[in-house]
Amino acid sequence: MTHNLDFFAATVLNITPDHLDWHESFEEYKACKMKILKDAKHVVTCNEDLSPLDKNKRVAADLARLAGASEEAIQTVLKNFKGLEHRCETVLDREGVTWINDSKATNLDAAMAAIKGLTPCDHLIMIAGGRAKTDLAPLKLYLRESVAELIVLGESAAQFKDIDDRAIMV
Repeated sequence: MTHNLDFFAATVLNITPDHLDWHESFEEYKACKMKILKDAKHVVTCNEDLSPLDKNKRVAADLARLAGASEEAIQTVLKNFKGLEHRCETVLDREGVTWINDSKATNLDAAMAAIKGLTPCDHLIMIAGGRAKTDLAPLKLYLRESVAELIVLGESAAQFKDIDDRAIMV
């Protein structure tokens, strides 16, 4: 484990109960993340209520300014940046249907942020599954209010079905 980090600039965009299979507790995980900021010469934060992509863009722009990038270059990059693969990435738009890959949403906060960022939507169909790292109950309201159809698979399929009886298990 690294004990001394000496960054010119640093940020922590979110702290959620993730990676608890690696850390002893949420408190220990949070303490490890906060070490990133400890010795940084500049700490960049964004406490605004923005979508994850917009928050990332804001912080990236601030970090670029600190590194000496011109405002013109920053604005050009922000204008042309389409996001990262597997993070609310539009992969196909055909016949009025938009297919979005958000397979990097591997925790509740990421999934809830994605659902929030994609609504309002005429008919949001969510495919979810894998291994649940935590209780899925906090997703219940998001699923009920924003997701028209839920298709579930993998180890967590039954857990999804428990919180939303409309879930289709495959």
